[in-house]
Amino acid sequence: SMLTAIGTTGFSEIVFEIVVILSFQIIYGFLYYKLGLLLTSFMIGLFLGSTYMTKRLKDIKNSYSAFIKIQVSVVLYPLVLPFILYYLSQTGSYKISWIGSNLIFPSLPLIAGFIGGLQFPLGNKIYLENTPGAAETGGLIYGVDLIGACVGAALVSAFLIPIIGIFQTCVAVGLLNFAVLLALLFSKKYGDS
Repeated sequence: SMLTAIGTTGFSEIVFEIVVILSFQIIYGFLYYKLGLLLTSFMIGLFLGSTYMTKRLKDIKNSYSAFIKIQVSVVLYPLVLPFILYYLSQTGSYKISWIGSNLIFPSLPLIAGFIGGLQFPLGNKIYLENTPGAAETGGLIYGVDLIGACVGAALVSAFLIPIIGIFQTCVAVGLLNFAVLLALLFSKKYGDS
């Protein structure tokens, strides 16, 4: 279930990024000079989250419980995101529009990246501690994360957003991550991580 969580987070992270980019384009009608900022803020979030978690790893008493809390944020992010996007799309205020374009939108991928950055090193630690011989296959977790991101990019661009729309895509990703959260809770209860 740990590998599943890492894979679905990789999937979700790329979905969040694409949703933010497309929503920016829809709401503001221009994107190109902001695209670098949106992508960079995601990478900065990943860096900050993973750096913070890597420094805290030895201090965390219950890694699995911390991982579950992070998974809860992966469930909540796509459920809150559409409301922020909707509010920004409906505002008639120039000031709120400017704040949305220059502050809120760049912070959305930063937050998503931070969450993913928190989860990856912690998931790595838990997986290595609980899987005999896992140290030899250290690239497996990274591979699962990348496969999830690759599937996410393909699915969301080609099918999810064009067919069901942004709001429904966010809800679907929230539900997917909720199912993973339940699997994590279930496997913790019954001792199989």
